[in-house]
Amino acid sequence: MRGPGRKVLGVLAVATVVMLGALAEPAAAGVVVSTSIAVNVAGHQQSVEKVSLKLKEHRGPSEVVQELALAGTLHCVNCDTAAVVVDVVLVDGPTHNVKVAQRAKSVTRRCIDCRTVAANRLFLVTGAGDLVLSESGRRQLYAISRQIKDLAGAGLRADEFLELIDGLLAAVPDILLSEVSVALDPQTRTVAAATLARTVDRRDRTVVNNERDAVTEDAA
Repeated sequence: MRGPGRKVLGVLAVATVVMLGALAEPAAAGVVVSTSIAVNVAGHQQSVEKVSLKLKEHRGPSEVVQELALAGTLHCVNCDTAAVVVDVVLVDGPTHNVKVAQRAKSVTRRCIDCRTVAANRLFLVTGAGDLVLSESGRRQLYAISRQIKDLAGAGLRADEFLELIDGLLAAVPDILLSEVSVALDPQTRTVAAATLARTVDRRDRTVVNNERDAVTEDAA
């Protein structure tokens, strides 16, 4: 590719490096890093969908969750591009010990009737004891992840792709509340009442076409 197309791809590459660099955290903390990058160049009625799906169980006093979604549509006609990050993170500790950084960038350049979407979806489960996801819960989450993966490559509009993903994810909070429990104490084989409380916090970020970057960094 020559000319403006290569230049725009270069801009996207630099943006990726800068955004990934900005997400860096000290190695001492537990870190979950998830990225989804989708680029659609010189297409005609072409769809490109990329999705990152992760389940992470963390044992430790603190956690850092970093998400980057980057989507670019360049020199296309009636094309769709979507980059989506979906994370389910279980943390043995209070919510205030978790730092979340979600970044999304969506670029549409020199296109006719194109749609570009970048989105982050995070389900954060926190509790005072050792959190355990049941085998039933794993199977249910795996079934959802398979359905989401099957959507990629189906030739959907970018907005429809994200809408269908969100529809599948609607069941996740109830699954986590019912299928995540606190492990029994190995000595007493019981669970202290103070550790029974669990919370599920959902955080979404979405940018479409040439909207300003969605950047959030905060302690949960």
